[in-house]
Amino acid sequence: MSSRQIIIIIIIIISSSSSSSSSSSSNIIIIIIIIIIIIIIIIIIIITIIIIIIIIIIIIIIIIIIIIIIIIIIIIITIIVIKIISSIIIIIIIIINVITVIIISS
Repeated sequence: MSSRQIIIIIIIIISSSSSSSSSSSSNIIIIIIIIIIIIIIIIIIIITIIIIIIIIIIIIIIIIIIIIIIIIIIIIITIIVIKIISSIIIIIIIIINVITVIIISS
Protein backbone atom coordinates (compact mmCIF):
# COMPACT_ATOMS: atom_id res chain seq x y z
CA MET A 1 0.00 0.00 0.00
CA SER A 2 1.23 3.44 -0.83
CA SER A 3 1.37 6.16 1.77
CA ARG A 4 -1.44 8.03 -0.01
CA GLN A 5 -3.72 5.02 0.26
CA ILE A 6 -2.91 4.66 3.95
CA ILE A 7 -3.63 8.34 4.58
CA ILE A 8 -6.97 8.05 2.74
CA ILE A 9 -7.87 5.01 4.86
CA ILE A 10 -6.91 6.93 8.00
CA ILE A 11 -9.11 9.87 6.98
CA ILE A 12 -12.02 7.52 6.26
CA ILE A 13 -11.58 5.83 9.65
CA ILE A 14 -11.46 9.18 11.44
CA SER A 15 -14.49 10.55 9.66
CA SER A 16 -16.50 7.38 10.20
CA SER A 17 -15.56 7.19 13.85
CA SER A 18 -16.41 10.81 14.51
CA SER A 19 -19.79 10.58 12.76
CA SER A 20 -20.84 7.41 14.52
CA SER A 21 -21.89 7.25 18.11
CA SER A 22 -18.94 5.18 19.23
CA SER A 23 -17.43 5.33 22.63
CA SER A 24 -14.26 7.24 23.44
CA SER A 25 -12.29 4.03 23.95
CA SER A 26 -12.74 3.03 20.32
CA ASN A 27 -11.62 6.52 19.30
CA ILE A 28 -8.48 6.08 21.39
CA ILE A 29 -7.80 2.72 19.74
CA ILE A 30 -8.25 4.27 16.31
CA ILE A 31 -5.89 7.12 17.23
CA ILE A 32 -3.31 4.61 18.47
CA ILE A 33 -3.62 2.62 15.23
CA ILE A 34 -3.21 5.81 13.20
CA ILE A 35 -0.13 6.78 15.19
CA ILE A 36 1.35 3.30 14.68
CA ILE A 37 0.68 3.48 10.94
CA ILE A 38 2.31 6.94 10.73
CA ILE A 39 5.35 5.68 12.66
CA ILE A 40 5.65 2.69 10.32
CA ILE A 41 5.46 4.98 7.27
CA ILE A 42 8.17 7.25 8.74
CA ILE A 43 10.40 4.25 9.52
CA ILE A 44 9.97 2.90 5.97
CA ILE A 45 10.86 6.31 4.51
CA ILE A 46 13.95 6.60 6.75
CA ILE A 47 15.10 3.07 5.87
CA THR A 48 14.62 3.80 2.17
CA ILE A 49 16.66 7.00 2.43
CA ILE A 50 19.43 5.18 4.31
CA ILE A 51 19.53 2.39 1.70
CA ILE A 52 19.72 4.95 -1.13
CA ILE A 53 22.57 6.80 0.64
CA ILE A 54 24.45 3.52 1.19
CA ILE A 55 24.04 2.57 -2.48
CA ILE A 56 25.30 6.00 -3.59
CA ILE A 57 28.32 5.72 -1.27
CA ILE A 58 29.12 2.23 -2.59
CA ILE A 59 28.89 3.45 -6.20
CA ILE A 60 31.20 6.40 -5.42
CA ILE A 61 33.73 4.07 -3.74
CA ILE A 62 33.67 1.70 -6.72
CA ILE A 63 34.22 4.61 -9.14
CA ILE A 64 37.15 5.90 -7.03
CA ILE A 65 38.72 2.42 -6.94
CA ILE A 66 38.36 2.07 -10.72
CA ILE A 67 39.97 5.49 -11.26
CA ILE A 68 42.87 4.58 -8.94
CA ILE A 69 43.40 1.27 -10.77
CA ILE A 70 43.40 3.04 -14.15
CA ILE A 71 45.95 5.60 -12.87
CA ILE A 72 48.19 2.82 -11.53
CA ILE A 73 48.01 0.95 -14.84
CA ILE A 74 48.89 4.12 -16.76
CA ILE A 75 51.86 4.77 -14.44
CA ILE A 76 53.10 1.18 -14.84
CA ILE A 77 52.79 1.32 -18.63
CA THR A 78 54.62 4.66 -18.69
CA ILE A 79 57.45 3.27 -16.57
CA ILE A 80 57.75 0.21 -18.82
CA VAL A 81 57.82 2.35 -21.98
CA ILE A 82 60.46 4.67 -20.46
CA LYS A 83 62.64 1.66 -19.52
CA ILE A 84 62.28 0.19 -23.01
CA ILE A 85 63.18 3.51 -24.66
CA SER A 86 66.15 4.01 -22.34
CA SER A 87 67.34 0.47 -23.07
CA ILE A 88 67.09 1.08 -26.79
CA ILE A 89 69.05 4.33 -26.43
CA ILE A 90 71.74 2.56 -24.39
CA ILE A 91 72.01 -0.20 -27.02
CA ILE A 92 72.31 2.40 -29.79
CA ILE A 93 75.05 4.23 -27.84
CA ILE A 94 76.91 0.95 -27.30
CA ILE A 95 76.65 0.09 -31.01
CA ILE A 96 77.93 3.56 -31.97
CA ASN A 97 80.81 3.17 -29.53
CA VAL A 98 81.72 -0.24 -30.89
CA ILE A 99 81.58 1.06 -34.48
CA THR A 100 83.71 4.02 -33.47
CA VAL A 101 86.28 1.79 -31.78
CA ILE A 102 86.37 -0.50 -34.81
CA ILE A 103 86.84 2.45 -37.15
CA ILE A 104 89.55 3.99 -34.95
CA SER A 105 91.41 0.71 -34.50
CA SER A 106 91.49 -0.14 -38.18
